[in-house]
Amino acid sequence: KFVLKFSDKISDNHYHIEDVNIEKARERYRNFIKKILQKILNTTPLSAVISFNFRYHSEREVHKACKEINLKFIVCQKESLIIEGEKEFYKKLNSSNGKFQGHFMTVYTDYFKKLIVDSEICEEKNVFVIGMPRADFYFKNKEKKNNHILFLIPTVRQPYGYNKSEDLFNVDTLTTEVTKTLIDFAKLNSEQEIIFKSKIYLKNERKQEDIISKANLKNCIFLKGGDSRNLIKDAKIVIGFNSTGLIESLLVNKHVILPYFDIKDHESYKKYTLNLKNFVHYAYSKNEMIEYLNKICSNQLTSKSINNKEINEAIKFYIGNVDGESSLRLKNVLNDILK
Repeated sequence: KFVLKFSDKISDNHYHIEDVNIEKARERYRNFIKKILQKILNTTPLSAVISFNFRYHSEREVHKACKEINLKFIVCQKESLIIEGEKEFYKKLNSSNGKFQGHFMTVYTDYFKKLIVDSEICEEKNVFVIGMPRADFYFKNKEKKNNHILFLIPTVRQPYGYNKSEDLFNVDTLTTEVTKTLIDFAKLNSEQEIIFKSKIYLKNERKQEDIISKANLKNCIFLKGGDSRNLIKDAKIVIGFNSTGLIESLLVNKHVILPYFDIKDHESYKKYTLNLKNFVHYAYSKNEMIEYLNKICSNQLTSKSINNKEINEAIKFYIGNVDGESSLRLKNVLNDILK
């Protein structure tokens, strides 16, 4: 009832609201959660509650409930990709929504830990840097193929602190233009399989599915949700924007294309996108993307020769995993916390 009644007022970005009615509802919800947890503890040994983002508004009272009954609450933070241009806004956003009320937090990178600590969300001693456990997969599954072209939809997420008046891009338009470009390429290259991978299947993603369906091409496949790792590992080209999938692609030496179609102010735009330097191909128009696709698929364009140290520095900065040992680090942290 708490979540439904105030769903139009609270969100992950807007939780700390000074309102008597909301505060009373929070308290009722927190007490309800405490009763549930205590009933579980009466029958089942429970060492901790684990979540995956400290900002999920539906769990904020669970943090407090666990604290009040001396049950550890641990966040293994997933959404950790904060672009340089978002940094100050993200820190203010965190600060204005109050401190983390749980016990401990694991994060992917030193950069993200600093954001959390500087925002006074959590004490430094309670935040552990482990890297991205999901990326361990690429170190353990080294046999890769070059089967398909992979487009990670949505192309762009709206960044924290983005000023719409800057008019840097339109998410719907840019994503749609990439989809149409790939369909045009697919029509002339029936031997090339193109996979359009949706993440959470929002309105813009459903629109892309409709466009692909109407094109009715056997070599164009739309996939909803699910794990992208095998798709990345076996791709010849990965296309996208602010996605950890692009960093994962660097781990397995894939061609990465960033479509910068009709972006007028490249320097301002870069503030809100991953800084992948010269590790990737930048397509500033539909024709440039088609040209890259043709050259890569005909083996006229080899992977860019980049100093391994440079790539490792970028990977470490964004996902913190350059050794395939993040799962082990997570296991060790949890063992230390729970012993």
